[in-house]
Amino acid sequence: MVASRSERAILQDMCVDDGELMQLTEAREAIGELAEVLDELPDVLKRMLSREGQLDTEVWVRRLRGALADRFLDDATDQNELFD
Repeated sequence: MVASRSERAILQDMCVDDGELMQLTEAREAIGELAEVLDELPDVLKRMLSREGQLDTEVWVRRLRGALADRFLDDATDQNELFD
């Protein structure tokens, strides 16, 4: 049996209203953009942030991208995994 929607999508519809879903989508986009910006900072600035502000940009990029991959998978990704 092949479902047209992933289990995640069905559960999401049951538990999250449209307003919350919109907020989650916006948060996901912001997290992705932040990870990209941090990753593209010049090395000099990354070192300065690490020394002066104890902010390890490499760690934060991994954490942000990990959060996107683990918790906010696209439905298309979930469905594609069914056929691998």
